[in-house]
Amino acid sequence: DCSGDQMRNSPADQSKERCVMRERKLGTEKRKTPRKEISWAAHARNTHLSVIGAKVWDVTALGAFIEVAADAPAVSGEPVNLELFPFGQGGGHRVAGVIKWVGENATHGCHGIGVEFNPTTVSRNVSKLINEAYDLANWM
Repeated sequence: DCSGDQMRNSPADQSKERCVMRERKLGTEKRKTPRKEISWAAHARNTHLSVIGAKVWDVTALGAFIEVAADAPAVSGEPVNLELFPFGQGGGHRVAGVIKWVGENATHGCHGIGVEFNPTTVSRNVSKLINEAYDLANWM
């Protein structure tokens, strides 16, 4: 279990932190770079999927977890185009990727898609936003 200084205040935050700690402890955490919890808006589109106003729950330099409805026609292995809105408004930042998995996310308690970014489509602006998310999370 987690020590008190690693936990946040609310029971939901404590539960999320336990899930993350358990994933790391059990070796089920497969990310190559650490994730940072965020709350960004996004659009996700491909041949089968069109989600406007989705929520990005966490991001890494290589990908993101995006909440979508359980009945959204998302298929693992398919390409997806994302438009990220880190501040909830204004112009979005486009990035392409591949849906790596679809399902319930125990950490965030919702259904969604895990997307791996296509590194050639991650612009300097998107990289800067991700780095700022890391900086902000480390500052808080």
